[in-house]
Amino acid sequence: AAAALKTALQRLGSDLVVAQRSRDTAEELVELCRRARLQAVYYNHAVHSKRAVEAQAAVIKALENAGIETEGFWSNVLVAPEDAPSASYAAIATHARKATKAPVRAPESLPAVPAGVDVGVLDSAASNNGPQEYKAVLDAMSKEAEALRLSRVPELAVQLKPYMDVGVLSPRTVYQKVVEVVGKPEGYTFSELVWRSFVCATLHKVPEKVPTRV
Repeated sequence: AAAALKTALQRLGSDLVVAQRSRDTAEELVELCRRARLQAVYYNHAVHSKRAVEAQAAVIKALENAGIETEGFWSNVLVAPEDAPSASYAAIATHARKATKAPVRAPESLPAVPAGVDVGVLDSAASNNGPQEYKAVLDAMSKEAEALRLSRVPELAVQLKPYMDVGVLSPRTVYQKVVEVVGKPEGYTFSELVWRSFVCATLHKVPEKVPTRV
């Protein structure tokens, strides 16, 4: 998924900056912001584990202590915690059926990485299948399997998860595919999308909204 994200960013004129594993992520990000004279950092919220949420909080604290603004987005879940009527599976499923919008159109270009910033190198173990992999998974979706809450592709949701985590694949795109195949938001993959949003809602305490710079 990281390789797919890097490729997608490069096609738009930007790149993925890879942190060194030997260094503290927060410390390295603060240093990068200072070196590139960045005033703000925008990010997708961590959604899959308590450990990831805690790591995110530590990075945000370090950035804000350094005078760098931060703002998180929920583009990697179908229903954001702040939009869910309550942190229950049923409530989130109902809200998703009523309020899910079409995917946002991807930009045609992005700003280049500032001069002098070392983008680093991805781990050689990173997958290079990219969009072809998750598209093949989506194409394998069938109405019959969805109705049985099964998948022709083993662990469909697990295979799509890393692409949604890093922002290569929008949950709205997956939702749209479910509606296209099944005829309505029901079945195996829809329930996995709702479960993803439910887990996110239980992990996060969402602060009051503030005006965005973007």
